[in-house]
Amino acid sequence: MTVDRLEAWSRDEETRARLVVQIDQTLFVEAGAGTGKTRALVDQIVALVLAGRKIDRLVAITFTEKAAGELKDRVRAGLEGARTAHPDLALLVDEALGSLDRAQISTIHAFGLTLLRSFAAESGIDPAFILQDELLAERRQQERWRS
Repeated sequence: MTVDRLEAWSRDEETRARLVVQIDQTLFVEAGAGTGKTRALVDQIVALVLAGRKIDRLVAITFTEKAAGELKDRVRAGLEGARTAHPDLALLVDEALGSLDRAQISTIHAFGLTLLRSFAAESGIDPAFILQDELLAERRQQERWRS
């Protein structure tokens, strides 16, 4: 490993460590593909759980359903590893694992849908609304444009 790459790796590790330690701050992480963003996010979620935060009160948003599923799987694995590493916090971890399916680890669209459904009355929309099929929505938009 060259000196430049070693220094970059060291800075990356410092940044990842900050994500786990500074859990009371909102942080924005921007990095290219394959740089460890998902690993850092999983580490931060596990650190928040170990600090007593309820996992179903956390939000982690990704861009694709595939990425959301992978993130949830990796959080589950991270929590299972934390149970082994911190047996004194096993109750917290077990509670988080039991609530993981209710955690908002999803796409921005799924998160928005959850918000709309939760606050439908306040928003003045029908709580039984359904999402419009993309093809149907495009057809309707074209019909409106023509008229």
